[in-house]
Amino acid sequence: MKKLFILLAFAALLSACSSSTPSNQIKYSINLPTMADLNEEAKAKGVSKAEFYEAVKGITEDIKEVLTERAEQACKYQDIEIASHSFETKDDKLWGTITFKRDLLEIPYGLLEHIHANHIELPAGITSIPDGQFDGNDELESIIIPEGVKYIGRSAFDYCENLVSVKLPSTLQEIGEDAFSTCEKLTDITLPDGLIEIGEYAFEDCISLTDLKLPSSLREIGEEAFAGCESLTSIEIPKGITVIKGGAFLGCTNLAKVKLPSTVEKIEDEAFSHCTALKSINLNKVKEIDPSAFDGCDKLKLD
Repeated sequence: MKKLFILLAFAALLSACSSSTPSNQIKYSINLPTMADLNEEAKAKGVSKAEFYEAVKGITEDIKEVLTERAEQACKYQDIEIASHSFETKDDKLWGTITFKRDLLEIPYGLLEHIHANHIELPAGITSIPDGQFDGNDELESIIIPEGVKYIGRSAFDYCENLVSVKLPSTLQEIGEDAFSTCEKLTDITLPDGLIEIGEYAFEDCISLTDLKLPSSLREIGEEAFAGCESLTSIEIPKGITVIKGGAFLGCTNLAKVKLPSTVEKIEDEAFSHCTALKSINLNKVKEIDPSAFDGCDKLKLD
């Protein structure tokens, strides 16, 4: 029985290791036209499917060449050498794997912006996402951030308007100011246990977020961290929080349920202002409430 347990544990370890991207690689994918799209386009152009597919194959090869060239240009002046850049076409996506000659401790500046990837898997070994790393990248739809990353920098994903899914590591401790601000399509994100701080405006105007669990490890929610998250319906504040900062949930118009712990002592200006769906909240333990904390909450009945 003991041997079986050891074997199962070893298999689980191998599976966990194989699921992460090696520290000298970055993986990404780019969306390609679907077969249905190609059939429609071939029909519209009045050519046979075979002729059109051959033309598309040629275009795909051109794309590979361009991507390889862009990656090399981005790394050329950063003393980072690329060992190989391989491709695979699968499920209407062009998958690329860039293998570097040494392990990466940080993401090469400008590399991923040049590639215009829709999906990115970052390498094991990096410990932070730098300020502004993906700011304004409107091609990015999903990203996997590896274990070991502790900090997501200021405006790291700001205005990634098509970003839907983010996989965060269990090692994450801090999400910086404006980190995911105005990611209007973001719906799939889980905040890990171990997260300590969410910065100012971190998720401001993430208008598609409907459900978000705040981990028990959390100690600070910055000003306007979730302002304008108009689809958010409920939130439970963890026990480590003592202050609900100014505008933290300002304009969350569908927020109907808020659960406060006994540790919250202060609610600052406009913290829940214009949460027009909010009907009740227990404030028995709160010692200080700013007069504007609940402005515009017309349905609210204080417990």
